[in-house]
Amino acid sequence: MYKLTVKLKQHTPLIHFQHEQEGATLRATELKPKLDKFLIKKLGIEKLKSLFIGNGDKPALDYKIRITPQSNVDFFDIEKVKTDRNNRPSFDKRGNPRKVQFPAFFANMGSDGDEKKFSYCEKLDLIISSFNKELTDEIKKHISEFFAFHNFGTRQSKGFGSFYPTKNNEEGIYIEPKKFFTFHFFREANERDFYRKQYVLFEAIDLFYRSLRSGINLKNRDRTMFYSKSLLFLYAKYKGWQWEKKTIKQKFFSGELASQNMEHDNPDILDYDSNNKYLLKDLLGLSSDELWLSYRTSITKEHPHIDRYKSPLLFKPIDLGSGKFDVFFYAFPVSREILNETFKIRNKKGGNFDIKTPSEFDIDKFLDFLFLDMGKPITEFKGESGFYLEDHIDEEFHNHRNFKILYKIFDSINENLLEDE
Repeated sequence: MYKLTVKLKQHTPLIHFQHEQEGATLRATELKPKLDKFLIKKLGIEKLKSLFIGNGDKPALDYKIRITPQSNVDFFDIEKVKTDRNNRPSFDKRGNPRKVQFPAFFANMGSDGDEKKFSYCEKLDLIISSFNKELTDEIKKHISEFFAFHNFGTRQSKGFGSFYPTKNNEEGIYIEPKKFFTFHFFREANERDFYRKQYVLFEAIDLFYRSLRSGINLKNRDRTMFYSKSLLFLYAKYKGWQWEKKTIKQKFFSGELASQNMEHDNPDILDYDSNNKYLLKDLLGLSSDELWLSYRTSITKEHPHIDRYKSPLLFKPIDLGSGKFDVFFYAFPVSREILNETFKIRNKKGGNFDIKTPSEFDIDKFLDFLFLDMGKPITEFKGESGFYLEDHIDEEFHNHRNFKILYKIFDSINENLLEDE
């Protein structure tokens, strides 16, 4: 029997359904199928065909794993109760406690017993055993790459459930994460409290993701507090594609669209016209039901076979210690299953129309458009196809906290590209 022990560090909390179970942390039942699939893709069926066990549709490789916590497993409420200046809980008109929404997390639903919690265990041992030395050697060689591109639990693509081998493993296990990624940014989170530290980290990830996909429109009643149009819109305009938000407004809210064009100085997200009208932002993660609060309605997107589509963007936060995270991100190819597909857009107040996704979308070219110019970093975020963040976001919002966070993120990405050349 050959054994391989991989010392892991947990960098971000798991979102756990079964937090009531003692020691609930990273689970072998989730990890092994993912590792099997990774190894089969990496090494090929032919090389591994003698190492499968069992029957069925999902092949399993002939090794066992055991996960042993080496530090305390702690649990945290995800949604904290809001408090006033005197640390007293805040309640709504119905007497329910007001909750602080954690970034990049959908609110808990159902009864208290169904609520998810954060699970965190700083140090774990992953013990892999097999009768095949070649297999354990291959796992040892590729285990860092596996953890680089896999998180665990719920909302894993947004960076929750990030684990990675530590530097104090035996030789041949640890590989620097940046060996696997082109893009990454640093995020300072100088908070002593674990919850606050993670909040600051995921606030940045959430803002960055929304700036890429849908844009950000933060309002306080009728006043816009912060606005950043989607960076995917810029790419769509570069490609000669009309942004879906304008298409929806043309179909359902044409009167409001005309007045909005007159009110705003540079409304290119509303003004730009093209005959190539596509459903675009859902290529970065399908949102089948959207609230359009300004219009007191909701917009739904229906497809006979597609009701969910996970974002192809993966965030991999690594805790560097001393209140600093290195946030790597990677784009998996957009699945052919969602390209050139027709969706029905419905307005809750009445009316519908059909719109297609484009027949091709290279997400790597989208990221290169934003961050690279002819294969080189775009200094100060502008090249033949790049942009200035200061121009992209109106000056009236430059003092807002969100702008400062985004500016640091893009500045960090740019600096890292230059340093990593």
